[in-house]
Amino acid sequence: MDASCDNPNLEEQEMESEALQAIYPDTFNMISSTEWSLDLFPIDAAEDDAESDNVNHVSIKLCISLPPTYPDATVPELSVEPMKGLAKDDIKMLTEMATNEAESNLGMPCVFAVCEILREWLVDHNVKGQDDESMYAVMMRKQKEEKRAQELSDRQFESQVTTNDMSTAELEEIAVRKRRAEGTPVTDESFYAWKEKLDAEMAEKRREEEDAAKRAGLSGRQKKGLAQKISADDAVIDERMTGFQIFSGKGGVSAEAIEAAAADAEEGGIGDTMISDDVDEDLFMSDDDLDDDDLDFDDDDDDELDNSDVDEVDI
Repeated sequence: MDASCDNPNLEEQEMESEALQAIYPDTFNMISSTEWSLDLFPIDAAEDDAESDNVNHVSIKLCISLPPTYPDATVPELSVEPMKGLAKDDIKMLTEMATNEAESNLGMPCVFAVCEILREWLVDHNVKGQDDESMYAVMMRKQKEEKRAQELSDRQFESQVTTNDMSTAELEEIAVRKRRAEGTPVTDESFYAWKEKLDAEMAEKRREEEDAAKRAGLSGRQKKGLAQKISADDAVIDERMTGFQIFSGKGGVSAEAIEAAAADAEEGGIGDTMISDDVDEDLFMSDDDLDDDDLDFDDDDDDELDNSDVDEVDI
């Protein structure tokens, strides 16, 4: 019988182990299918042990034991072991942090989230002397922790005060920018609401034009012509094809027709299409209708023009 049938969570556990192996290729250790361990450092030194020892003053090993009901119903059993630079109190605190983070992600894979929160703590405390358990060292670390917590609280308070001090216009501007950045999804309800608003605006525009025509004292024929123009404009708006209709062929113009028109243009077909059958050829004179008199220019007029130019120069 397939093992996945006995444990429905086994497949998800295997996928999580593969993901962790890809994220932490040098520090993830799979002892068995249900027993894992991870070495965590503040700074990734890329397999250079000497460099890692110089830049990382603290490090831990996270031990993970998976129950059969993980991740659906339970969290993994977690323990933290010191590797470098940490005191017993630090290890106890990190173990509690790991457990709390896992419980906050109940029902889903949580090992990566636990590793990240532990590594963030290591980054913030990557200093020498963390394993010094003397009374003075413990007191100094406690003061630093209190100072760091106070600074974080102050930053959060300042951020809240800044938000509270904003005027209504500023808050509305922030909201508008957020909506603009996120965009407005188009739904059936929003589209029909927009369409109803547009129809109302067009109807109002027609009423205003009709009222203006009445005030101007237009005749019945002029009013009828204005109404026909408004109806024609509305028809043009309604019948105008969209880009999607043009290029999808749903508007009566297919892609094949567009390509054929382009080919005709390259072969000089446009010039032929410019000649319409509706042109009255009788309006134009043929070569046979032209005689010599039509082409005879009046030389006398040219001579008179030349003489007048000379006279003006002499004067």
